[in-house]
Amino acid sequence: MPWMINYQGRLTDSSGKAVSGTYSFKFRLYDASTSGTEQWSETQSVTLAEADNGVFSVVLGSSTVLTAVDFNTPLWLCCPSKWTATAR
Repeated sequence: MPWMINYQGRLTDSSGKAVSGTYSFKFRLYDASTSGTEQWSETQSVTLAEADNGVFSVVLGSSTVLTAVDFNTPLWLCCPSKWTATAR
């Protein structure tokens, strides 16, 4: 069975208000908090209705398998949306 990670987040605008619509995320795992080497990546789309209050869930590894990732070493997850590119 392939490795998978459940990930949940909440997407808001700059004023903290929950958003609705479809958003693309590129999730990446790095081997360091800054200037690290990308160990894995996967792009997923999330569609949010107003009733979702900005909360979304994805299963990492459902499109790009995680089997090559060494989970015995520290890893950092980066997941900027199309409109928020926050440093990891």
